[in-house]
Amino acid sequence: MRLGAVALATSFLLGTVARSPAALAEIRGLGLRLEAGVEHDTNPERLETLNGITAEGGIVASPAAVMVTQLDAALVWASGWFLTGTAGLAGKRFWRQRAQGEDLVIADGRLDLGARLGSSTGLALGTGYYDVYQRASGVARARDFRSLAPALRVEQYLGPARISLSGGWRHFVFKPAGALDFSAPTLALAYQQSYTPAFDEAGAAWDWSVSLGFEHRRFPSGICTGPTTCEPVDSPNQRRDAFFFGRVDLARIGDHLLGVSVAGQSNASNSFGQSLLRVSTELRAVFLLPGSFSLAARGELVATRYDDLVPVGHNPMSGTFVNIEDESRSTLRVQLSRPVWDPLEAGARYTLYSSAPSGGPAGFSRQVFLLFVAVTWGG
Repeated sequence: MRLGAVALATSFLLGTVARSPAALAEIRGLGLRLEAGVEHDTNPERLETLNGITAEGGIVASPAAVMVTQLDAALVWASGWFLTGTAGLAGKRFWRQRAQGEDLVIADGRLDLGARLGSSTGLALGTGYYDVYQRASGVARARDFRSLAPALRVEQYLGPARISLSGGWRHFVFKPAGALDFSAPTLALAYQQSYTPAFDEAGAAWDWSVSLGFEHRRFPSGICTGPTTCEPVDSPNQRRDAFFFGRVDLARIGDHLLGVSVAGQSNASNSFGQSLLRVSTELRAVFLLPGSFSLAARGELVATRYDDLVPVGHNPMSGTFVNIEDESRSTLRVQLSRPVWDPLEAGARYTLYSSAPSGGPAGFSRQVFLLFVAVTWGG
């Protein structure tokens, strides 16, 4: 995989420069984590219900084996240059044959090369990479895609605050259907600040940030004028999306971690069924418990409104069409873990996915139970 080549090249570069006394470079934050586990998935095919009825033979649960690896490294030169990289590889293999179309491998990575320009300004060139390989049996269930997003970022430090402006390009490939590929210029602006407020008697650090971004997505396919009517690929009326996103975060870091964030997305498309407004609220917390246990929890509530309601079924009682918003997935995740002995850790994780708070006849529910062990070096 290309990610492996990037990771190998990064590792070689880190090793070469670190061995050169003239480079005056220092490796920081070098860490590796390996995680393996078994899980039980109550809805691995991610099937929805319509008026309480599930098509395709009903929902079938399945156990699965899971493996996750992640490598992080940072190299800093005395002259102010830095090189940071992260690479991850994860895989899942379901045991029941019907669920094996959901088997997948995910590769992701990020590489940044930058420098400090003076005492308060930074410049970095980076790229993000995310690739999914899945054994899906059809386009409707496939999540096989690749995203590559290089960007140039300028940062300005104002005491405990940081302002960053980045611009670049995103190349997205949906492997089963090229009509959903897109390329897009990207622009993002972010502000982040850390402080210790006087009212916090424990002296904990508080971080808050706000970020805004935009992508102008251009597709190689013609627009759709209705739920089943689309123009040919060579049509002069090509699909164009204006995708906006924003996020506000607040976190308290002390004897425990508490955080809240509110995010919004808006997509204005010239193609039927693609314009939407999505709002999500996330709460997260990490607590240290007696007996060296730690408890981490995260809940995300998502609501989506589409400008064009896409009919997916028919209600014979009212004679109207019903609709489904298959991307409105609220999430609750709870993890309990404990170090066994250095560097081994064991834990259990529970995740709930739900279509709530969206109403209507279409519903979705999925629960995942995971038992895992992990080994961590460095960091």
